[in-house]
Amino acid sequence: MAGGAGLMPPASPQPVQEASENTPLQALMKTPEWQAERAAWYALDSLAPEEGGFYGCPRDIGADERDSLREMIADRLGDLDRAADAAGIRPPELSAFRALLLRRVEFLSGGDMRLITRMVPPAVVLDASSAIQQMELRIDTLTTLRRSGGIGLETWKQGAAAAADAAVASVILEVLAAPRCFVWSGSFDYPPYRGRSVDTWALVKMRMSEAGEILSDTLLDKDTRTLLSEALASADSMLSIVPGLEMMLTDLIGGVRR
Repeated sequence: MAGGAGLMPPASPQPVQEASENTPLQALMKTPEWQAERAAWYALDSLAPEEGGFYGCPRDIGADERDSLREMIADRLGDLDRAADAAGIRPPELSAFRALLLRRVEFLSGGDMRLITRMVPPAVVLDASSAIQQMELRIDTLTTLRRSGGIGLETWKQGAAAAADAAVASVILEVLAAPRCFVWSGSFDYPPYRGRSVDTWALVKMRMSEAGEILSDTLLDKDTRTLLSEALASADSMLSIVPGLEMMLTDLIGGVRR
């Protein structure tokens, strides 16, 4: 959120509780496997997007480098899963983190192809693309300022929290985008992405509300209703893991580079 405020998903009916101390997730984040995951995340940070382009798409890094990145990320995620299994824990945040990391590889290695291959992508697809792009832009800006000494530690942490907000929102928006049955909202303009801050949690709230409105349509066909109901239920259930996922991402984005 703007100003680096903590995550408080507006669509949640109950206040989201802060991540408690000594959780299985925190234990996992103290392992060597998590440190290796941090190194993989930082490798993705080094892929700076080009200026301009279609919705600010990143440069084409080439098939070999892209495949190498995918393999590295898959290996690190596998190591993290095995560490969790060995400890007898399976934090629910891991599956969402996996989805975000793989999505990040795809975005950084070629942009969001849905914006190119579809004449008019559903608005929620644009929202999801906006959210991950906002995350990348914030990470790039924070890294540049930190290297130049133009940002203090507290401001860095606030910026990292804002980038984590955008990252978590992108995961939920991708879940809502999966059914691909959203229509354009008359109250929502075509989203501006490059160079402008977007309130990603406002987009989450809007799209969850829109999904509910679509489900209330008595003329909605059975298959679409089932797909959208499942997507909305999945997105709603993810709100409970937001504090933990934010903790993981704030550690990655705002942590001291080792």
